[in-house]
Amino acid sequence: MLFHTDLSRDGGYSNGLDLDRLNWGNYDLIVIDESHNFRNGIGTHSNTRENRYRRLMEKVIRVGVKTKVLMLSATPVNNRFTDLRNQLALAYEGCSENLSEKLNTKKTIEEIFRQAQRVFNEWSSYPKEERTTDSLLRMLYFDFLELLDSVTIARSRKHIQKYYNSEKIGKFPERLKPISLTPCLKDLSNAINYNEIYSSLIYMPSHYSNPTI
Repeated sequence: MLFHTDLSRDGGYSNGLDLDRLNWGNYDLIVIDESHNFRNGIGTHSNTRENRYRRLMEKVIRVGVKTKVLMLSATPVNNRFTDLRNQLALAYEGCSENLSEKLNTKKTIEEIFRQAQRVFNEWSSYPKEERTTDSLLRMLYFDFLELLDSVTIARSRKHIQKYYNSEKIGKFPERLKPISLTPCLKDLSNAINYNEIYSSLIYMPSHYSNPTI
């Protein structure tokens, strides 16, 4: 197991592995947890020569043995659909034709995402009561939905608990109720606590307003 930041290192050790002796192109499967960290792609800033995304693409995926990519993320899209496209590009080695020829779509990957972004921008301008999930799904074109169905598996906690055998895969850990503590700075009985510090130091303009005005 390696870390995303190891892609930016030229030497040293990570989890006991000597990065100088690591053959980055020797993996036929890589699993990327929190893959949304690679959503920005290549050259997101004008002064960027090489970033972790480029190194992952050039030193791991495109060289050596044929590499399959499995990406895990709860937030694959942060701002724009480009975030998802850049992550998918890791799976098809940056060459969209490798994926397009296997899909039942009429447009290229780039065209599909541009069209989906236009639809989303239009949907975002609708009044709040019309801006529903159902209305967005009706507006999106078949090609985009076909693409998502072909390359993604979406599972929520409720879905897994309902349809999967928990005896085989295990149960989700129980979420404990948070414990709220208000400790003092010292163990002396007359020591000031954090709430008293807050009320003494924080300036609150509302305390000085005249309610009769």
